[in-house]
Amino acid sequence: MRILSLTLDPLLLDPASIAMKRQHAYYRGHETTLVVMRVGSPVDFQEKAIHIQSFGGSSKATVFRKTFFALLRNRTQYDLVIAQDVLWVGLLGHLIK
Repeated sequence: MRILSLTLDPLLLDPASIAMKRQHAYYRGHETTLVVMRVGSPVDFQEKAIHIQSFGGSSKATVFRKTFFALLRNRTQYDLVIAQDVLWVGLLGHLIK
């Protein structure tokens, strides 16, 4: 199953964090892309079976816009889209599903 998980948690950018270890347990056996929506520099790396991305930006609005258009260009069909926030991240999940 292909899963797209959208989150605001910057701890997921640290492969040694407890939060990242929890993600490995959640998504074991699935092809997962984890997108962290945060202000800052872009990040893109693979941690075991989870592809972690953060498109970065100088403000929350810029992060939203960059993430939205990057995911639209991606064209990957996901079986499940998870949004770990009900406002901006939830809106983004709804728009790209």
